[in-house]
Amino acid sequence: LRYISYPRFTRIIINVSGDRPVEDIEVRCLEGAKTLTVELPNSRFMQLDEPIEVGGRIIELIESVQTSADAKLIVRIVPDEVKYEIQKYNLKR
Repeated sequence: LRYISYPRFTRIIINVSGDRPVEDIEVRCLEGAKTLTVELPNSRFMQLDEPIEVGGRIIELIESVQTSADAKLIVRIVPDEVKYEIQKYNLKR
């Protein structure tokens, strides 16, 4: 997981490995909760890190959550409304 903050936007880069298609990754924005959730079904984090304090104008915090079957990233957003774009790439080596 990496992020880059710019004055007008923040980019989050998530690298995953395995045979799972990128189409399985789901992103949801919960209205009014100031939260973006990235769901990685049937996935496991190699390690759970402490929450990442971005502290930017757009993203406040990124948390990783591991359930028994799925991995999730919870992205805490600063503004009341946020526009987001998803780009999924399947890079084959």
